[in-house]
This record gives sequence, C-alpha cells and structure tokens, in this order.
Amino acid sequence: MTTRFENGIVVTLGQNNQVIWNGSVVTEGKGIVAVGSATALQKQFPNAEVVDCSGKIVLPGFVCAHHHFYSTMARGMAIPGEPASNFIEILERLWWKVDRALLEDDITLSAQIPLIECIRNGTTTKNDLVKLFGEPVQVGIKDGDQTWTWYYAKKSSKDELSKQLEVTFNAAGVAKSYSFSSNFPEDMKLR
Repeated sequence: MTTRFENGIVVTLGQNNQVIWNGSVVTEGKGIVAVGSATALQKQFPNAEVVDCSGKIVLPGFVCAHHHFYSTMARGMAIPGEPASNFIEILERLWWKVDRALLEDDITLSAQIPLIECIRNGTTTKNDLVKLFGEPVQVGIKDGDQTWTWYYAKKSSKDELSKQLEVTFNAAGVAKSYSFSSNFPEDMKLR
C-alpha cells in the first residue's frame, strides 16, 4: 500500500538536512520511497492513501540506545531507609533487588508501557540493556575508575560461547572507555 503523509513540516535530519514547509513523505509498505513538496508528490503519487499532517512536524524515528524496560515497574518506588549516597548504594538497595525479583513475564509486561510511550513520542528504535547482557556480574574500581563488567555464556554440545563487555566510567559517571570480546558467530560478523 502506498501512503502519502502530506501538508506537514518535513524535517529530514539526514546528511542533506532539509526543512520542507508543506512537505510530504510517501511510503510503500514499510519503506520511504519519496520526500518532497506536497504539490510535487501529489502529482507523482495521485492514487496513494492520504494522511493529512497539517500543523504537524514529520521527522524520522528517534533512536534510544540505552533503556531498561523493566525499570517501568519501579516508577514512584522509594528506597526504604536513609537516602542512598552514591550510585552503588542505589543499585544495592533497589535495582539489584528488583532484578532478582522480576520474572520473564514481569519484564514483558513492564516493557509494554515504555514501548507505547516511545511510539507515541517518535522513538522507533530501542535497545534494552537487560535483554542485551543482563545484570552486571562485577561492579568495582579499576585504576581509580568505576568499572562495570557484564558476562554472558552459552554452552552447547560442541563448544562454549561467551561475550564480555567492560565499561569504565569517569568521576562524573560518563563512560570513559569500554572493551568487548565475544566468540558468538553473529558477533564475529561485526568485526
């Protein structure tokens, strides 16, 4: 099916970033086939289904590369006792307890809320860190910097596959460096 989203302010955000007033985006199936002025694309795709975007901004979908779907379950949850004085205490007093208590069905249900919110707000691509690696197996200090290590292993009758991600943070909590190793076939293709 061909659909013409027309009469909106189209912002491409691409290498040749454009703002097209009274613009259109034409899709076929799941792909974008044309971007341009509403007038030009009405002529080029006269039989397309029309969605009027007057008064709206049409943008590419946003990407969220860091999210924890299960954390939706903890909205409004207060940590009992004294307030935590650092991030490790927050992990120990709340998040690691939540991680151990959640079942797979809980994570699935809690993921539905942020996914709906993302779609409603234009985020179409997400990465959930718990699903990618799970809880860190080690949190500590390395060369004076906070370091987190995630490890995942999978044994089969033939071999053992494993992957490890180590992230080092500076004093402000910003990722300073990382290392990744893996012998999973799908990860080997990325190198």
